[in-house]
Amino acid sequence: MSSEKFTNDVVWALRNKRIEDVKEKYRLVDVLIIDDIQFIGGKEKTEEEFFHTFNALYENNKQIIISSDRPPKFIPTLEERLRSRFEGGMIADISCPDYELRMAILKTKLQERGYSLPENIVNLIASKIQKNLRELEGVLNKIIFYLNTKQIEVSVKLVEEIINETNQQPIKNISPTQIMKAVSDYFEISTNDLIGRSRKSNIAEPRQITMYLLRDVLDMSYPCIGEKLGKRDHTTAIYAYNKLNQEINRDQNLNHKILMIKEMIYKE
Repeated sequence: MSSEKFTNDVVWALRNKRIEDVKEKYRLVDVLIIDDIQFIGGKEKTEEEFFHTFNALYENNKQIIISSDRPPKFIPTLEERLRSRFEGGMIADISCPDYELRMAILKTKLQERGYSLPENIVNLIASKIQKNLRELEGVLNKIIFYLNTKQIEVSVKLVEEIINETNQQPIKNISPTQIMKAVSDYFEISTNDLIGRSRKSNIAEPRQITMYLLRDVLDMSYPCIGEKLGKRDHTTAIYAYNKLNQEINRDQNLNHKILMIKEMIYKE
């Protein structure tokens, strides 16, 4: 789960005077996995609750797995008592997935979405896309898009063309402004709408898609995404990315929108 979810649970519990609910939820598990732990840094109440949760689990010989975009010693806003506990565990630098793991990821993604591809096609994708998991999923999304909209057989030639297109996309030359413009053009709204405060659905969805694409295409940090989209808190960007990253696997309409916007971005 994300650190944002933990933070939101703590905030809700404090506001409603139900902190015992949080304790029961998180301190009775066998394994606690938290992603992007760096984002609880500086949030006093969240850090305090996580500190006590960590201790309770540790004392009961439970497993605690946390991820971060940097080592604990490089998270300046993190409380020292938490930093020392994190550094007391095993710290592993997660490298690029190997071939077997890439194959497993592809097959799992296909199964989740109710599709299957010939073994040689899955093997081709796993062999060609070696470093970037988002790129791996992007190729898979394009293939599924072809299956849904063009009703054609997925051949080796087609997959190679999709992979070549992906590899040729000049990501470094794409700016946040280009992404915002592509989204606003697609939805026929203004870029000012994206950074504004409107919560209407016809604005909220494009805004979340913009946050998703800034992360997916440019790998922007969540704080930078929040700043770009009207000086919003980074947790808003985390929520948008995680929400769409899950929905894109089961919502073909959303998948289609994002693919079309990406086409607009890369053609500019």
